[in-house]
Amino acid sequence: MGNKMMEYVCPYCGNKAKHDVYCHTCHRKIDWVKEIWERSIAYYNRGYYAAEEKNLTLAIDYLQKALHLNKYNTEARNLLGLIYFEVGRVGEALKEWIISHSLNKEDEVSTHYINEIQKSPKQLVSYKEVIHLYNKALEYLKQKNTDVAIIRLKKAVGVNPNFVEAKVLLGLCYMQDKQFYKANEQIKGALKIDSGHQKALRYFKALSGEDTSTVQPYELEYIPTNQSHKKVKPVRVIDRSISLRYSVLYFIIGLIAMFVIYHFLIHPNQVKSYEQEITRLTNKQDELSDELNQIIKDTNLKAATLEADNRKLKTQTQEYEKQLGAYVQKDKLVTAKTHIEERMYVEAAEALYNIAPSLLDEESKMTYEALKEACYEKAAVELYNEGYQLLNGEDYAGAKGKLEAALIYDGTSQTARRSLYYLGETEEKLGNITEAQNYYNKVITEFPDTYEARRAKERIQ
Repeated sequence: MGNKMMEYVCPYCGNKAKHDVYCHTCHRKIDWVKEIWERSIAYYNRGYYAAEEKNLTLAIDYLQKALHLNKYNTEARNLLGLIYFEVGRVGEALKEWIISHSLNKEDEVSTHYINEIQKSPKQLVSYKEVIHLYNKALEYLKQKNTDVAIIRLKKAVGVNPNFVEAKVLLGLCYMQDKQFYKANEQIKGALKIDSGHQKALRYFKALSGEDTSTVQPYELEYIPTNQSHKKVKPVRVIDRSISLRYSVLYFIIGLIAMFVIYHFLIHPNQVKSYEQEITRLTNKQDELSDELNQIIKDTNLKAATLEADNRKLKTQTQEYEKQLGAYVQKDKLVTAKTHIEERMYVEAAEALYNIAPSLLDEESKMTYEALKEACYEKAAVELYNEGYQLLNGEDYAGAKGKLEAALIYDGTSQTARRSLYYLGETEEKLGNITEAQNYYNKVITEFPDTYEARRAKERIQ
Protein backbone atom coordinates (compact mmCIF):
# COMPACT_ATOMS: atom_id res chain seq x y z
CA MET A 1 0.00 0.00 0.00
CA GLY A 2 0.95 3.62 -0.03
CA ASN A 3 0.58 6.58 -2.29
CA LYS A 4 3.59 6.71 -4.57
CA MET A 5 5.52 9.96 -4.77
CA MET A 6 3.73 12.35 -7.10
CA GLU A 7 5.25 14.98 -9.27
CA TYR A 8 4.61 18.46 -7.96
CA VAL A 9 2.35 20.77 -9.94
CA CYS A 10 2.88 24.48 -9.50
CA PRO A 11 -0.32 25.96 -7.97
CA TYR A 12 0.32 29.26 -9.76
CA CYS A 13 0.87 28.20 -13.38
CA GLY A 14 -0.33 24.57 -13.34
CA ASN A 15 2.87 23.17 -14.90
CA LYS A 16 4.83 20.22 -13.55
CA ALA A 17 7.57 21.25 -11.16
CA LYS A 18 10.53 19.55 -9.52
CA HIS A 19 11.09 19.45 -5.78
CA ASP A 20 12.83 22.82 -5.85
CA VAL A 21 12.34 26.12 -4.09
CA TYR A 22 11.15 27.96 -7.23
CA CYS A 23 8.98 26.89 -10.16
CA HIS A 24 11.09 26.62 -13.33
CA THR A 25 8.22 27.96 -15.44
CA CYS A 26 6.78 30.94 -13.55
CA HIS A 27 9.74 31.33 -11.10
CA ARG A 28 7.52 31.71 -8.05
CA LYS A 29 8.42 30.20 -4.69
CA ILE A 30 6.81 26.77 -4.24
CA ASP A 31 8.85 24.99 -1.56
CA TRP A 32 5.86 25.27 0.80
CA VAL A 33 3.92 22.95 -1.56
CA LYS A 34 5.88 19.89 -0.42
CA GLU A 35 4.49 19.84 3.10
CA ILE A 36 0.92 20.43 1.91
CA TRP A 37 1.15 17.58 -0.60
CA GLU A 38 2.70 15.23 1.98
CA ARG A 39 -0.25 15.95 4.24
CA SER A 40 -2.55 15.11 1.33
CA ILE A 41 -0.76 11.76 0.97
CA ALA A 42 -1.21 11.12 4.70
CA TYR A 43 -4.95 11.73 4.41
CA TYR A 44 -5.08 9.39 1.38
CA ASN A 45 -3.36 6.63 3.37
CA ARG A 46 -5.87 7.04 6.22
CA GLY A 47 -8.71 6.87 3.71
CA TYR A 48 -7.22 3.73 2.17
CA TYR A 49 -7.01 1.96 5.54
CA ALA A 50 -10.56 3.05 6.45
CA ALA A 51 -11.82 1.65 3.12
CA GLU A 52 -10.06 -1.65 3.85
CA GLU A 53 -11.91 -1.78 7.17
CA LYS A 54 -15.21 -1.17 5.28
CA ASN A 55 -15.65 2.17 7.09
CA LEU A 56 -16.50 3.95 3.85
CA THR A 57 -18.00 7.04 5.49
CA LEU A 58 -14.72 7.76 7.29
CA ALA A 59 -12.75 6.93 4.11
CA ILE A 60 -14.78 9.48 2.10
CA ASP A 61 -14.06 12.15 4.73
CA TYR A 62 -10.29 11.51 4.65
CA LEU A 63 -10.13 11.40 0.84
CA GLN A 64 -12.06 14.67 0.51
CA LYS A 65 -9.52 16.28 2.86
CA ALA A 66 -6.67 14.86 0.76
CA LEU A 67 -8.17 16.43 -2.38
CA HIS A 68 -8.76 19.76 -0.62
CA LEU A 69 -5.02 19.96 0.03
CA ASN A 70 -3.98 18.62 -3.38
CA LYS A 71 -6.45 18.42 -6.26
CA TYR A 72 -3.82 16.58 -8.36
CA ASN A 73 -3.78 13.57 -5.99
CA THR A 74 -5.35 11.30 -8.58
CA GLU A 75 -4.94 8.17 -6.46
CA ALA A 76 -7.13 9.74 -3.76
CA ARG A 77 -9.65 10.94 -6.37
CA ASN A 78 -9.85 7.54 -8.08
CA LEU A 79 -10.30 5.76 -4.74
CA LEU A 80 -13.01 8.26 -3.77
CA GLY A 81 -14.78 7.53 -7.05
CA LEU A 82 -14.52 3.79 -6.42
CA ILE A 83 -16.05 4.19 -2.94
CA TYR A 84 -18.87 6.35 -4.33
CA PHE A 85 -19.52 3.59 -6.89
CA GLU A 86 -19.45 0.95 -4.13
CA VAL A 87 -22.21 2.68 -2.14
CA GLY A 88 -24.35 3.33 -5.22
CA ARG A 89 -23.47 7.01 -5.81
CA VAL A 90 -22.59 6.32 -9.45
CA GLY A 91 -22.97 9.90 -10.72
CA GLU A 92 -20.50 11.24 -8.14
CA ALA A 93 -18.09 8.40 -8.94
CA LEU A 94 -18.13 9.21 -12.65
CA LYS A 95 -17.60 12.91 -11.88
CA GLU A 96 -14.43 12.15 -9.86
CA TRP A 97 -13.00 9.89 -12.59
CA ILE A 98 -13.68 12.47 -15.31
CA ILE A 99 -11.91 15.18 -13.25
CA SER A 100 -9.01 12.80 -12.59
CA HIS A 101 -8.71 12.04 -16.29
CA SER A 102 -8.86 15.74 -17.23
CA LEU A 103 -6.09 16.60 -14.74
CA ASN A 104 -3.87 13.70 -15.80
CA LYS A 105 -4.34 12.19 -19.26
CA GLU A 106 -1.81 9.47 -18.40
CA ASP A 107 -3.89 8.19 -15.47
CA GLU A 108 -4.85 4.66 -16.56
CA VAL A 109 -7.06 3.93 -13.54
CA SER A 110 -9.69 6.63 -14.19
CA THR A 111 -9.60 5.82 -17.92
CA HIS A 112 -10.30 2.16 -17.09
CA TYR A 113 -13.29 2.98 -14.88
CA ILE A 114 -14.78 5.40 -17.44
CA ASN A 115 -14.37 2.82 -20.22
CA GLU A 116 -16.01 0.11 -18.09
CA ILE A 117 -19.08 2.27 -17.58
CA GLN A 118 -19.20 3.23 -21.28
CA LYS A 119 -19.14 -0.48 -22.20
CA SER A 120 -22.39 -1.03 -20.31
CA PRO A 121 -24.84 1.79 -21.13
CA LYS A 122 -27.74 -0.37 -19.92
CA GLN A 123 -26.16 -0.56 -16.48
CA LEU A 124 -25.81 3.23 -16.43
CA VAL A 125 -29.50 3.56 -17.31
CA SER A 126 -30.38 1.17 -14.47
CA TYR A 127 -28.35 3.30 -12.03
CA LYS A 128 -30.24 6.36 -13.24
CA GLU A 129 -33.49 4.50 -12.65
CA VAL A 130 -32.34 3.69 -9.08
CA ILE A 131 -31.73 7.37 -8.31
CA HIS A 132 -35.14 8.22 -9.76
CA LEU A 133 -36.80 5.57 -7.56
CA TYR A 134 -34.96 6.86 -4.48
CA ASN A 135 -35.99 10.47 -5.15
CA LYS A 136 -39.62 9.42 -5.72
CA ALA A 137 -39.53 7.52 -2.41
CA LEU A 138 -38.38 10.70 -0.66
CA GLU A 139 -41.32 12.60 -2.18
CA TYR A 140 -43.77 9.94 -0.98
CA LEU A 141 -42.28 10.04 2.51
CA LYS A 142 -42.76 13.82 2.62
CA GLN A 143 -46.43 13.09 1.83
CA LYS A 144 -46.39 10.46 4.65
CA ASN A 145 -47.18 7.74 2.11
CA THR A 146 -44.85 5.13 3.59
CA ASP A 147 -46.31 2.09 1.77
CA VAL A 148 -45.63 3.48 -1.72
CA ALA A 149 -42.17 4.71 -0.60
CA ILE A 150 -41.32 1.17 0.55
CA ILE A 151 -42.31 -0.22 -2.86
CA ARG A 152 -40.00 2.28 -4.63
CA LEU A 153 -37.10 1.61 -2.24
CA LYS A 154 -37.43 -2.19 -2.50
CA LYS A 155 -37.23 -1.87 -6.29
CA ALA A 156 -34.20 0.45 -6.02
CA VAL A 157 -32.38 -2.00 -3.72
CA GLY A 158 -33.32 -4.86 -6.04
CA VAL A 159 -31.66 -3.12 -9.02
CA ASN A 160 -28.60 -1.96 -7.05
CA PRO A 161 -28.14 -3.95 -3.77
CA ASN A 162 -25.12 -1.75 -2.87
CA PHE A 163 -27.11 1.51 -2.76
CA VAL A 164 -26.52 2.14 0.95
CA GLU A 165 -28.73 5.24 1.26
CA ALA A 166 -31.71 3.34 -0.17
CA LYS A 167 -31.13 0.43 2.23
CA VAL A 168 -30.92 2.73 5.24
CA LEU A 169 -34.06 4.65 4.22
CA LEU A 170 -35.93 1.38 3.61
CA GLY A 171 -34.87 0.20 7.07
CA LEU A 172 -36.21 3.43 8.58
CA CYS A 173 -39.56 2.95 6.78
CA TYR A 174 -39.85 -0.57 8.20
CA MET A 175 -39.03 0.77 11.68
CA GLN A 176 -41.84 3.31 11.38
CA ASP A 177 -44.21 0.46 10.41
CA LYS A 178 -42.89 -1.58 13.39
CA GLN A 179 -41.63 -4.28 11.00
CA PHE A 180 -38.46 -4.70 13.01
CA TYR A 181 -37.32 -7.97 11.45
CA LYS A 182 -37.29 -6.43 7.99
CA ALA A 183 -35.73 -3.21 9.29
CA ASN A 184 -32.91 -5.17 10.94
CA GLU A 185 -32.16 -7.00 7.69
CA GLN A 186 -31.81 -3.74 5.73
CA ILE A 187 -29.74 -1.91 8.36
CA LYS A 188 -27.35 -4.83 8.81
CA GLY A 189 -27.03 -5.09 5.02
CA ALA A 190 -26.08 -1.40 4.83
CA LEU A 191 -23.47 -1.78 7.60
CA LYS A 192 -21.90 -4.75 5.78
CA ILE A 193 -21.15 -2.36 2.92
CA ASP A 194 -20.27 0.71 5.03
CA SER A 195 -19.56 -0.07 8.69
CA GLY A 196 -19.19 3.65 9.51
CA HIS A 197 -22.51 4.93 8.12
CA GLN A 198 -23.75 7.19 10.94
CA LYS A 199 -27.49 6.90 10.26
CA ALA A 200 -27.29 3.11 9.92
CA LEU A 201 -25.36 2.88 13.21
CA ARG A 202 -27.95 5.07 14.93
CA TYR A 203 -30.86 2.98 13.60
CA PHE A 204 -29.05 -0.25 14.52
CA LYS A 205 -28.71 1.02 18.09
CA ALA A 206 -32.41 1.93 18.16
CA LEU A 207 -33.31 -1.58 16.93
CA SER A 208 -31.36 -3.15 19.77
CA GLY A 209 -34.32 -2.47 22.06
CA GLU A 210 -36.81 -4.16 19.71
CA ASP A 211 -37.58 -7.81 18.92
CA THR A 212 -35.79 -8.30 15.59
CA SER A 213 -35.74 -12.12 15.68
CA THR A 214 -39.48 -12.86 15.70
CA VAL A 215 -41.18 -12.88 12.29
CA GLN A 216 -44.60 -11.21 12.42
CA PRO A 217 -47.50 -12.31 10.15
CA TYR A 218 -46.95 -9.33 7.86
CA GLU A 219 -43.27 -10.31 7.46
CA LEU A 220 -43.84 -13.87 6.20
CA GLU A 221 -41.64 -13.31 3.15
CA TYR A 222 -38.69 -13.24 5.55
CA ILE A 223 -39.31 -16.69 7.16
CA PRO A 224 -36.01 -18.63 6.90
CA THR A 225 -36.12 -21.63 4.55
CA ASN A 226 -33.67 -23.74 6.55
CA GLN A 227 -35.99 -24.45 9.50
CA SER A 228 -35.42 -27.81 11.05
CA HIS A 229 -38.02 -30.50 10.28
CA LYS A 230 -39.84 -32.37 13.04
CA LYS A 231 -38.59 -35.88 13.69
CA VAL A 232 -41.36 -38.50 13.20
CA LYS A 233 -41.00 -41.66 15.22
CA PRO A 234 -42.53 -44.89 13.80
CA VAL A 235 -45.42 -46.32 15.83
CA ARG A 236 -44.28 -49.90 15.37
CA VAL A 237 -41.68 -51.91 13.48
CA ILE A 238 -42.93 -54.23 10.73
CA ASP A 239 -40.97 -57.29 9.54
CA ARG A 240 -40.74 -56.99 5.74
CA SER A 241 -38.03 -59.59 5.05
CA ILE A 242 -40.38 -62.13 3.36
CA SER A 243 -42.13 -59.64 1.06
CA LEU A 244 -38.75 -58.14 0.19
CA ARG A 245 -37.45 -61.51 -1.10
CA TYR A 246 -40.51 -61.94 -3.33
CA SER A 247 -40.14 -58.38 -4.68
CA VAL A 248 -36.54 -59.02 -5.69
CA LEU A 249 -37.51 -62.28 -7.47
CA TYR A 250 -40.32 -60.55 -9.45
CA PHE A 251 -37.95 -57.74 -10.44
CA ILE A 252 -35.37 -60.18 -11.89
CA ILE A 253 -38.06 -62.06 -13.88
CA GLY A 254 -39.37 -58.76 -15.28
CA LEU A 255 -35.86 -57.66 -16.25
CA ILE A 256 -35.26 -60.89 -18.25
CA ALA A 257 -38.60 -60.46 -20.05
CA MET A 258 -37.79 -56.89 -21.04
CA PHE A 259 -34.41 -57.98 -22.45
CA VAL A 260 -36.03 -60.63 -24.66
CA ILE A 261 -38.66 -58.22 -25.98
CA TYR A 262 -36.06 -55.55 -26.74
CA HIS A 263 -33.55 -57.89 -28.43
CA PHE A 264 -35.97 -59.70 -30.73
CA LEU A 265 -38.77 -57.15 -31.38
CA ILE A 266 -37.68 -53.59 -30.75
CA HIS A 267 -33.95 -53.65 -31.57
CA PRO A 268 -34.16 -54.54 -35.36
CA ASN A 269 -36.65 -51.72 -35.99
CA GLN A 270 -34.49 -49.25 -34.04
CA VAL A 271 -31.38 -50.18 -36.11
CA LYS A 272 -33.23 -49.45 -39.35
CA SER A 273 -34.54 -46.17 -37.89
CA TYR A 274 -31.03 -45.14 -36.79
CA GLU A 275 -29.63 -45.75 -40.32
CA GLN A 276 -32.31 -43.49 -41.82
CA GLU A 277 -31.63 -40.83 -39.20
CA ILE A 278 -27.87 -40.93 -39.95
CA THR A 279 -28.52 -40.40 -43.67
CA ARG A 280 -30.86 -37.48 -42.91
CA LEU A 281 -28.37 -35.88 -40.52
CA THR A 282 -25.51 -36.23 -43.04
CA ASN A 283 -27.51 -34.34 -45.68
CA LYS A 284 -28.50 -31.76 -43.07
CA GLN A 285 -24.84 -31.31 -42.09
CA ASP A 286 -23.90 -30.46 -45.68
CA GLU A 287 -26.66 -27.83 -45.78
CA LEU A 288 -25.55 -26.34 -42.45
CA SER A 289 -21.92 -26.25 -43.64
CA ASP A 290 -22.91 -24.12 -46.62
CA GLU A 291 -24.99 -21.83 -44.39
CA LEU A 292 -22.11 -21.54 -41.92
CA ASN A 293 -19.68 -20.47 -44.66
CA GLN A 294 -22.10 -17.76 -45.74
CA ILE A 295 -22.58 -16.61 -42.13
CA ILE A 296 -18.78 -16.37 -41.68
CA LYS A 297 -18.52 -14.16 -44.76
CA ASP A 298 -21.35 -11.92 -43.54
CA THR A 299 -19.85 -11.78 -40.04
CA ASN A 300 -16.44 -10.74 -41.34
CA LEU A 301 -18.06 -7.94 -43.31
CA LYS A 302 -20.06 -6.80 -40.28
CA ALA A 303 -16.95 -7.00 -38.06
CA ALA A 304 -15.05 -4.71 -40.41
CA THR A 305 -17.96 -2.27 -40.42
CA LEU A 306 -18.26 -2.40 -36.63
CA GLU A 307 -14.53 -1.83 -36.21
CA ALA A 308 -14.69 1.28 -38.36
CA ASP A 309 -17.75 2.49 -36.42
CA ASN A 310 -15.91 1.79 -33.15
CA ARG A 311 -12.90 3.85 -34.22
CA LYS A 312 -15.22 6.70 -35.19
CA LEU A 313 -17.08 6.44 -31.87
CA LYS A 314 -13.81 6.41 -29.92
CA THR A 315 -12.67 9.57 -31.73
CA GLN A 316 -16.00 11.23 -31.01
CA THR A 317 -15.79 10.16 -27.35
CA GLN A 318 -12.30 11.64 -26.99
CA GLU A 319 -13.48 14.88 -28.55
CA TYR A 320 -16.49 14.90 -26.23
CA GLU A 321 -14.27 14.36 -23.18
CA LYS A 322 -12.05 17.21 -24.32
CA GLN A 323 -15.03 19.52 -24.83
CA LEU A 324 -16.53 18.42 -21.50
CA GLY A 325 -13.24 19.09 -19.69
CA ALA A 326 -12.97 22.56 -21.26
CA TYR A 327 -16.61 23.30 -20.44
CA VAL A 328 -16.14 22.26 -16.80
CA GLN A 329 -13.10 24.53 -16.46
CA LYS A 330 -14.87 27.52 -18.02
CA ASP A 331 -17.88 26.92 -15.80
CA LYS A 332 -15.55 27.13 -12.79
CA LEU A 333 -14.19 30.42 -14.14
CA VAL A 334 -17.72 31.81 -14.30
CA THR A 335 -18.40 30.55 -10.76
CA ALA A 336 -15.19 32.16 -9.48
CA LYS A 337 -16.02 35.47 -11.17
CA THR A 338 -19.49 35.47 -9.62
CA HIS A 339 -18.02 34.79 -6.17
CA ILE A 340 -15.55 37.66 -6.58
CA GLU A 341 -18.33 40.04 -7.55
CA GLU A 342 -20.14 38.96 -4.37
CA ARG A 343 -16.88 39.36 -2.38
CA MET A 344 -16.84 35.65 -1.55
CA TYR A 345 -13.08 35.39 -2.05
CA VAL A 346 -12.52 32.03 -0.33
CA GLU A 347 -15.16 30.33 -2.47
CA ALA A 348 -13.72 31.99 -5.58
CA ALA A 349 -10.20 30.80 -4.71
CA GLU A 350 -11.44 27.22 -4.17
CA ALA A 351 -13.14 27.24 -7.58
CA LEU A 352 -9.97 28.56 -9.28
CA TYR A 353 -7.72 26.11 -7.43
CA ASN A 354 -9.70 23.20 -8.86
CA ILE A 355 -9.23 24.38 -12.46
CA ALA A 356 -6.82 22.57 -14.78
CA PRO A 357 -5.10 25.45 -16.66
CA SER A 358 -3.85 23.09 -19.38
CA LEU A 359 -7.46 22.64 -20.58
CA LEU A 360 -8.05 26.37 -21.03
CA ASP A 361 -7.64 28.31 -24.25
CA GLU A 362 -5.41 31.40 -24.31
CA GLU A 363 -8.20 33.88 -23.60
CA SER A 364 -9.49 31.78 -20.68
CA LYS A 365 -5.95 31.46 -19.30
CA MET A 366 -5.66 35.24 -19.17
CA THR A 367 -9.00 35.42 -17.38
CA TYR A 368 -7.83 32.69 -15.00
CA GLU A 369 -4.66 34.61 -14.08
CA ALA A 370 -6.58 37.86 -13.62
CA LEU A 371 -9.12 36.21 -11.33
CA LYS A 372 -6.35 34.65 -9.24
CA GLU A 373 -4.76 38.06 -8.81
CA ALA A 374 -8.15 39.43 -7.75
CA CYS A 375 -8.97 36.86 -5.06
CA TYR A 376 -6.03 34.64 -3.98
CA GLU A 377 -4.43 37.13 -1.61
CA LYS A 378 -7.78 38.25 -0.18
CA ALA A 379 -8.84 34.65 0.32
CA ALA A 380 -5.59 33.93 2.14
CA VAL A 381 -6.11 36.90 4.48
CA GLU A 382 -9.68 35.86 5.20
CA LEU A 383 -8.67 32.25 5.92
CA TYR A 384 -5.77 33.43 8.10
CA ASN A 385 -8.11 35.63 10.16
CA GLU A 386 -10.59 32.79 10.62
CA GLY A 387 -7.78 30.40 11.59
CA TYR A 388 -6.36 32.91 14.09
CA GLN A 389 -9.78 33.36 15.70
CA LEU A 390 -10.33 29.59 15.93
CA LEU A 391 -6.88 29.23 17.52
CA ASN A 392 -7.77 31.81 20.17
CA GLY A 393 -11.05 29.96 20.70
CA GLU A 394 -9.06 26.72 21.28
CA ASP A 395 -10.57 25.03 18.22
CA TYR A 396 -7.15 23.76 17.13
CA ALA A 397 -8.33 21.31 14.46
CA GLY A 398 -10.43 24.01 12.77
CA ALA A 399 -7.60 26.53 13.02
CA LYS A 400 -5.19 24.09 11.43
CA GLY A 401 -7.43 23.58 8.38
CA LYS A 402 -7.95 27.31 7.82
CA LEU A 403 -4.24 28.20 8.19
CA GLU A 404 -3.17 25.40 5.86
CA ALA A 405 -5.66 26.65 3.26
CA ALA A 406 -4.32 30.20 3.66
CA LEU A 407 -0.84 28.96 2.65
CA ILE A 408 -2.23 27.42 -0.53
CA TYR A 409 -3.41 30.79 -1.82
CA ASP A 410 -0.57 33.00 -0.56
CA GLY A 411 2.84 31.38 -0.14
CA THR A 412 5.11 34.44 -0.15
CA SER A 413 3.43 37.42 1.56
CA GLN A 414 2.99 38.66 5.10
CA THR A 415 -0.02 36.39 5.46
CA ALA A 416 2.16 33.37 4.67
CA ARG A 417 4.64 34.00 7.47
CA ARG A 418 1.87 34.61 9.99
CA SER A 419 0.08 31.45 8.86
CA LEU A 420 3.28 29.42 9.18
CA TYR A 421 3.97 30.76 12.66
CA TYR A 422 0.46 30.12 14.00
CA LEU A 423 0.43 26.67 12.37
CA GLY A 424 3.44 25.99 14.56
CA GLU A 425 1.52 27.17 17.62
CA THR A 426 -1.50 25.06 16.58
CA GLU A 427 0.61 21.89 16.19
CA GLU A 428 2.21 22.65 19.56
CA LYS A 429 -1.22 22.89 21.20
CA LEU A 430 -2.18 19.59 19.56
CA GLY A 431 0.96 17.95 20.99
CA ASN A 432 2.68 17.54 17.59
CA ILE A 433 6.03 18.96 18.71
CA THR A 434 8.08 17.81 15.69
CA GLU A 435 5.66 19.35 13.19
CA ALA A 436 5.47 22.53 15.26
CA GLN A 437 9.29 22.89 15.17
CA ASN A 438 9.24 22.35 11.39
CA TYR A 439 6.88 25.29 10.99
CA TYR A 440 8.94 27.47 13.34
CA ASN A 441 12.16 26.64 11.47
CA LYS A 442 10.47 27.47 8.17
CA VAL A 443 9.49 30.92 9.50
CA ILE A 444 13.04 31.54 10.77
CA THR A 445 14.62 30.41 7.48
CA GLU A 446 12.27 32.05 4.99
CA PHE A 447 11.32 35.21 6.90
CA PRO A 448 14.34 36.21 9.01
CA ASP A 449 14.42 39.55 10.89
CA THR A 450 10.63 39.51 11.35
CA TYR A 451 8.49 39.57 14.45
CA GLU A 452 7.27 36.04 13.71
CA ALA A 453 10.83 34.74 13.30
CA ARG A 454 11.81 36.13 16.71
CA ARG A 455 8.80 34.55 18.37
CA ALA A 456 9.51 31.26 16.60
CA LYS A 457 13.06 31.23 18.03
CA GLU A 458 11.63 31.79 21.49
CA ARG A 459 9.19 28.91 21.01
CA ILE A 460 11.93 26.51 19.93
CA GLN A 461 14.08 27.39 22.93
